[in-house]
Amino acid sequence: MIKVERTDAPEWLLENWEQWGKDYEESEKFEWRFGPKKKRELTDLLKKMTAHHCSYCDSFPLGKRQIKDTIDHFRPKETFKLWAYLWGNLFIACHYCQERGSRFDERLLKPDEENYGFDEYFMFDFTTFKIVPNPLKSKENQERAQITIDLFRLNGQPEDAGTTEDCMIERERIYEKYKNDPDIDCLPYRFMFR
Repeated sequence: MIKVERTDAPEWLLENWEQWGKDYEESEKFEWRFGPKKKRELTDLLKKMTAHHCSYCDSFPLGKRQIKDTIDHFRPKETFKLWAYLWGNLFIACHYCQERGSRFDERLLKPDEENYGFDEYFMFDFTTFKIVPNPLKSKENQERAQITIDLFRLNGQPEDAGTTEDCMIERERIYEKYKNDPDIDCLPYRFMFR
């Protein structure tokens, strides 16, 4: 998970998010309260913030063939209905990370947290090609890292045979192919190339 620099919210969202959240709280079903043109604008703004990477696993490029982009509610909209349209709660995510659904923990790392930095919480293990909690950091930071790894399944989905191995094989393949490429913003899993 690479640090995300949050940009300014679109004016139309700033003006309406609170009322839309209240409306959603009173309804039974979530729906985007604006048309497809505004949703595309919102998606494009969120993708621009991450250079078209998933906010969580750093998959790239989002919106192309196999990596479908989605708008994720960091605090799940089912539980935090008033925050369903809050700019600071919305992130671009791949469909895989989006599958965490309503699972949430207050200690979950948020990619645009003021003091967030990959190295403060994680390290990349080049022997296993897994993201692991940074053992040189505080116990609290290691716990937050592990919660984030588990909820977003950053090393694959251990309960489904093969996905963890597939994830490691793909990271190793990408690393070997691009390890000398100076433009890491155009590479998946930028945390491997830093």
